[in-house]
Amino acid sequence: MVPENFSADGDETGGHAPLPDFSVELAALYAAAGGGKQLTLKDLVERGVPHGFKVADSTLSGWLTGASVPMQERHVRYVLNLLIPFLESRAAQRNKAHEGTGAETWRARLVAAQAIRKSGQGGRGTRIGAASPGRLFGMPSQALQDVLP
Repeated sequence: MVPENFSADGDETGGHAPLPDFSVELAALYAAAGGGKQLTLKDLVERGVPHGFKVADSTLSGWLTGASVPMQERHVRYVLNLLIPFLESRAAQRNKAHEGTGAETWRARLVAAQAIRKSGQGGRGTRIGAASPGRLFGMPSQALQDVLP
């Protein structure tokens, strides 16, 4: 379970907006599938090439950390049609107790994350003072609450 005040940079001070549920769950699925040494981001990039998907490993990293959300249609298709089914399958092979998440749940998580990003509530939040890094505000996302029960 990820703390509600968890941020993309791992800070739990409460000063950052929470990660979108999509990124948290995608990172957990990647880890369950052996992400890291056994399954690299480059492996996932290469897996998309024969299917006509061009995604940079830095883009994948952004999705996993919550720094960005798949917004372009080609990225959405890659994530929902190739990446998540592959990671779910691999996680199930590695751990027979792995309970997969349905495609509609993943789609809802992605739509919620996109809504957060579009509303300007994603990322690091609003800063106090334009010239100062200031403290960052973090509040529960209404967009996430509207999309997910």
